[in-house]
Amino acid sequence: MTDINALITRTAASTRRCSASIAEALRHVHQARQLAAEAGCAPKITAALERADRNLHDAQHDTRNHRRQLLRKAERMTKPHG
Repeated sequence: MTDINALITRTAASTRRCSASIAEALRHVHQARQLAAEAGCAPKITAALERADRNLHDAQHDTRNHRRQLLRKAERMTKPHG
């Protein structure tokens, strides 16, 4: 069981790093959207940036949920039964 718990804990840490990368990508998308608006870019470009923003927000939400699930699972596995 300890090996499984260690894997779950490492996976949770990995999802934390993934979430940080997504947050960085969101910052870049927000900057790009602002620059696109200032430059008066074509609607296709604006739509693509909005889509990227939505997709990244969804990915960030899913990653956070997955991390929480992993941490709860690790906690259940470490609790003594009985």
